[in-house]
Amino acid sequence: MKDKYIKIQSINKFTKHMAKDLCRTMEIDYKNLKEYISFHQAKNLVKQYARKHKDELYINEKRFAKLAEEFHDWVLGIDLCKMCSSGELDCYWDDDENKMVFKSNEKTSGILKFKEERKRD
Repeated sequence: MKDKYIKIQSINKFTKHMAKDLCRTMEIDYKNLKEYISFHQAKNLVKQYARKHKDELYINEKRFAKLAEEFHDWVLGIDLCKMCSSGELDCYWDDDENKMVFKSNEKTSGILKFKEERKRD
């Protein structure tokens, strides 16, 4: 069966509903979303993953899954940057692995461990 495309009636409404749903799954308050991504940026992601036909936008399940993953990765990237800039994490480029590595900062690892223990209680 061919993956069915649905027409995006209003890109603004679609973007808002998508962002709200993804915030719920990521346990982020929608009101705080602007700390991670602007509405304009989210709307551009929708345009990037939607298919344009006769000046109208369409999306299918496969493209929506890719869009949701990109949105999720964007938010996680911002969180990682915030943690690095606040000193909670150290980050560096590993030439051998050819990737960015994130590690808990030795100064804050005790604090992070304490936070984790408090969550379990």
